[in-house]
Amino acid sequence: MTLEALPGWADEINRRRDQITVDGLNGLLGAHAVTMPLGEALARQQIDPAVLDAWVKTQLVPKVASVESPSTVESTETLLRRIAADPHGFWSEFYAQRFPEIKCTLPTMRGTKPKTRGWIDDGSLLPIYLPTAFTSAIFPEGWIKPDWGRHIDASQIAHHPLPGRWVVIELVRKPNWDDQRGYGDGKDRLALELGLQTRFKISWDHLRATLCPQVAKFWGLKAIRPLTAEEWNFFGNVLLELNRLHGTSFQDLGATASWEWTESAYGSDSRVLVGDRDDGGLGAVRRGWSSDPGGVVGFRLLGVL
Repeated sequence: MTLEALPGWADEINRRRDQITVDGLNGLLGAHAVTMPLGEALARQQIDPAVLDAWVKTQLVPKVASVESPSTVESTETLLRRIAADPHGFWSEFYAQRFPEIKCTLPTMRGTKPKTRGWIDDGSLLPIYLPTAFTSAIFPEGWIKPDWGRHIDASQIAHHPLPGRWVVIELVRKPNWDDQRGYGDGKDRLALELGLQTRFKISWDHLRATLCPQVAKFWGLKAIRPLTAEEWNFFGNVLLELNRLHGTSFQDLGATASWEWTESAYGSDSRVLVGDRDDGGLGAVRRGWSSDPGGVVGFRLLGVL
């Protein structure tokens, strides 16, 4: 049986690839590295087209419906209010459920300043505790690990464990690099505060030296920085897990054709980039010159509470 025996499967996957999550072949169906071998396997009759057709229907259709459904938006807003009201209680329960083998006792989160609270309450920032013990080695089934050595020399990456701290992380949506609406579908509060037309074409050096100090004043926090590569990957997996558990509509950060800066150094003059769909999504890791304002590289920030 040939590819033509399965009507429109490739077109369907490519048309809706932004909606595919880790449930869909680890979120990589939009990448040529996956679709080309898959097509070859179908052509060689190594995969039953009927089985793939059934998979496409069950995986893609519900995802599209959830993105467009008002109920998922309501679920997301409800969950954000729940987390904001009791971060300690929520994350204690979440980690006990997803990482039962680790007995993690979360410290009490300090009270937040009015400025910080305002950004949390409007859904711009998510308060979350990042436990040191939680590494990719103990990720639950279905979570995507960083693919450190696929595109770059893994020995040149400065690795960082999760900090064991309460932090706030931006929930802004990551667009394709050429999306004229930019981050947040036109609702990027931080970009508006900073007077930015786009989060792309900004070097890591400028981000750290100029923009982070400005954000510190907006958020009422002293320590502002990009996420490390480990934090970014962990956070992206957590958002998808919240979708599975609570029917929310947090974005798959690995589902778009763009990168984001991280705090993680690569050698002496570069930083680790993460997240491009066609290079591995949540597991994608590359390098970017710290001084280069790359047109395909954006950013999200973390504030230490």
